[in-house]
Amino acid sequence: MNKHVLPILPYGFNGLTSFIDEETIIDVLNVYQTSLM
Repeated sequence: MNKHVLPILPYGFNGLTSFIDEETIIDVLNVYQTSLM
């Protein structure tokens, strides 16, 4: 997983899908949720 993807999250799934595929989105969201806990 690339950490530089995380700043894209505030732009929503449309922004995410332009940069990464669905499988990576799931990984990023899992890490993102974990970092919020």
